[in-house]
Amino acid sequence: MSTSELKTSIVQLLQTTGDNRVLRVVHDILLSGKEGKAFKLSQSQEQELDKRRADHKAGRSRSYTWEEVRKNVRSRK
Repeated sequence: MSTSELKTSIVQLLQTTGDNRVLRVVHDILLSGKEGKAFKLSQSQEQELDKRRADHKAGRSRSYTWEEVRKNVRSRK
């Protein structure tokens, strides 16, 4: 779906919804991007992510597939 088609679809859905909660959520999401309220990492958080990424790329960390994660979580129940 192109950007234009997506916008048209969203507008049509918003015009036909009677759910005020949905409208408020969409409104807040759109405003958060315009007001610079988008989630930002602190410098220390960015440094930690950079370190973890470097460790992962160097093979110094373990990663798991989604299936492994699901199996692990289900086995703990």
